[in-house]
Amino acid sequence: RQGSRGRLSGSGTWRWGGLPAGAAGPVVSGPPGEYQFTLKATEFTTTDRESYFFRLTGSFQIRNVRTPSGQVMPQITGSAVLSKGDLTLKVAEPSEEPPPRVPFLYDVTVEVPGGLFYRTVDSDVELTGTLRLKNEGEGDLALGVMSVKKGRYYFFTREIGGLRGDFTFNSVDRI
Repeated sequence: RQGSRGRLSGSGTWRWGGLPAGAAGPVVSGPPGEYQFTLKATEFTTTDRESYFFRLTGSFQIRNVRTPSGQVMPQITGSAVLSKGDLTLKVAEPSEEPPPRVPFLYDVTVEVPGGLFYRTVDSDVELTGTLRLKNEGEGDLALGVMSVKKGRYYFFTREIGGLRGDFTFNSVDRI
């Protein structure tokens, strides 16, 4: 349980010594052995306390897989609906440092019917749309279209309202 509404439940199997000797490479993250879980999130909140806050409902499958380089790590697949979210990440300014590698692979589709706000010093925008978020071990990938439902942009001392437009995520190399 998480607060009065949030719940995370799951079921599955974990066989401690389930992989035959030499059948897989070194375990990079996650428990050793063979596992497969189904997790159901209801109004579950996730945040890094700096750049994002998301409340979502969805179903996910988690199992260990072997990467093309022979490493064993968790893979998360599934779909979710976002009911509320705040994103303050500066997507227009690439970081000088490479992003940290996540210790798992993922392929998750997120539907955003509204309630996702992108907020920075100079903008406050509500987004809607569907994104497929994916990492196969070579970096993060976002595919889909996010539309501006409503928003404001601040330019010096002026407020520009009634924003409309789409953010198209269709490039492997950049957003």
